[in-house]
Amino acid sequence: MSSVEELEVSKEPSINRILQECFSVTEDYNGQKIHFGISDLVSYLNIVPFSVEVDNVTYQCGGLGAIATLPTFRKNGHASMLIDHAICWMEDRKYDFVVLYGAPEFYGRFGFALVFEESQMMVKILNSEIDKDIVFSNLGVWKNIPVF
Repeated sequence: MSSVEELEVSKEPSINRILQECFSVTEDYNGQKIHFGISDLVSYLNIVPFSVEVDNVTYQCGGLGAIATLPTFRKNGHASMLIDHAICWMEDRKYDFVVLYGAPEFYGRFGFALVFEESQMMVKILNSEIDKDIVFSNLGVWKNIPVF
């Protein structure tokens, strides 16, 4: 299996090749995002760091976005490897939550819970000390999170 690597601006053409083929879009390399890819860039995702305040407590979050694998490389576990790596990366940096928009039947196996069905917004709590009932009872906070 290939390895996961953090990507620098020099990989922008390869990142855009995946984005174009999988989503029909390209974007300028954004240094505010953390970019990860599988060797030879057959699979890609990025993390958008942000914070959320609930009841005067600020939580560090990471939004997973642009999760993509080139069609000829799908069904080989590349996206799963990237997601696992990104979650570990955020846990190591003491992020409290991971947020993404996607299919519950796929992302549920990584511990994500559906927060808003209409937008397919899913959240995974990384910090075991967080009282999920308090956080998720303030769902208005989550409605303002942008799509990554």
